[in-house]
Amino acid sequence: SACAQSGERYYLGRARVQLARIRTQRGDHAGAEAALRQAMEHPQSRPLRAYASALLPRVLLAQGRAEEALAAAKDARRIFAALDAVHEGDACIQLAWAEALAATGAHEASREALDAARERVLLRAAKIDDAALRRSFLEDVPDHARTLARARR
Repeated sequence: SACAQSGERYYLGRARVQLARIRTQRGDHAGAEAALRQAMEHPQSRPLRAYASALLPRVLLAQGRAEEALAAAKDARRIFAALDAVHEGDACIQLAWAEALAATGAHEASREALDAARERVLLRAAKIDDAALRRSFLEDVPDHARTLARARR
């Protein structure tokens, strides 16, 4: 591709992550997995690698590969823990961790993970002074809305 030829590995990684998101929305989970694994191969920025790793467990869960999803979520959590700050994908990985735990039968641990994910989202939202922006952060960001909905159940 043009990105690969020009040496813009970061942009190539971003493009692959976005391609994976599109493929996931279309139900092409195998294609999404391939795009994410390609994105994770390159030494682009740590936050981008972390975000790609955060999406992988969900793709594996969608394919019924719960044990692999749990291992991938554990790896993604390790990558996120090494970052200096909260980055794109934080809510995604927290939710994927909880869902992978539930899919492998660890229901109590999943409940605890969901509660912790909910608290993380609410703590971040509390820092937003503008009520409309805070509402948008909680309701319009898919991973945040999904985390809150799952935690309510």
